[in-house]
Amino acid sequence: MRSSKGIFTAPLATVFVTAGVIFLLVAVVGNISGKIEPGAKGRVISGILGLAFIIIGLSTRKSEAALSVFRRLRRNT
Repeated sequence: MRSSKGIFTAPLATVFVTAGVIFLLVAVVGNISGKIEPGAKGRVISGILGLAFIIIGLSTRKSEAALSVFRRLRRNT
């Protein structure tokens, strides 16, 4: 229960980057202890999704940082 609470309270950018890393691991490693067994097509799709999630997460984080700077500047004027 504690881990699911952390997921719901984590910043969205962090969730996207974490999911992207997990998808990239599936794409690179392939079989994970016999429970996740993607084929060649599944590994390619997993790699594409992983890269997309990381890009979305990093761009979200960058826009959140820019927005917080803008808000601080706006408060000070």
